Amino acid sequence: MNSARLMVSGQATGIAEAAYREAYKYAQERIQFGKAIIEFPPVYEMLTEMKIAVEASRTLLYETSRFVDFKECYEHVAETHPERAAEVKSEMKRYTRLANLFTPMTKLYNTEAANKVTYDGIQIHGGTGYMKEFNAERHYRDARITNIYEGTSQLQVVAAIGGITSGTASRFIEDFIESTDFSHCKDLLGQVEKAQLNFDKTLLKIKEIADADVVTYHSRRLVEMATDIVIALLFMRDAKHSERKIKVAETFIAKMVTRVEMNMNFIVGEESTLLKNYQEIIG
Repeated sequence: MNSARLMVSGQATGIAEAAYREAYKYAQERIQFGKAIIEFPPVYEMLTEMKIAVEASRTLLYETSRFVDFKECYEHVAETHPERAAEVKSEMKRYTRLANLFTPMTKLYNTEAANKVTYDGIQIHGGTGYMKEFNAERHYRDARITNIYEGTSQLQVVAAIGGITSGTASRFIEDFIESTDFSHCKDLLGQVEKAQLNFDKTLLKIKEIADADVVTYHSRRLVEMATDIVIALLFMRDAKHSERKIKVAETFIAKMVTRVEMNMNFIVGEESTLLKNYQEIIG
């Protein structure tokens, strides 16, 4: 499944990139009220969010591909050089855990992001985006299958949640912070560490509750919290080599911190109204 998830994640990223480019071009060319619509805050906000989502998808995809490559390399060494199997066993297990967490996490994020990016692409085009004269509607249709085949988004959550509750995600975040030079963005690191504390606090609460239905109910929120923090860290690492990426990281993290805190408050507050009421509501 790792290869299939990576393949679809890459496909979704490509579709999102194409949709962004179409929307950006149209927003520059379309004149309303005497100026290009890209100059209006509602439009450039959408374009900014689209661009950040595409870049988040790409950096997450590359990092996940690295884990899968290492996993397969160590497996190959163990298989073809039995005398080295014991030597590589620890690293092979480590990268297997990371690959098993990150491939569903990446497919979930990238395909959902592609759906949102292509949706906003049509929105920027207005009514013309719904027509076949533009590529915007095709990108939206192409993106729609990505979070369905090779495992729906709901199944990606099921596949990823074990790596969240077992501590694999938390260990990765801790190790990444310890091993990466963030001297170029110390203020941002402080914000991400705050989000990390909120994530860890939420995990502790979930373990205290020890109710399978509650864990399942909150699984997607937990996976999205971890994904948000990971993407923030990857953006910050990338920013060491690009001043522009600092701006990307700043903008992403400003909203990420709020999302993580909101999810924490929802989970830690033992919100279970839906679990109590869903049968009467839908039945």
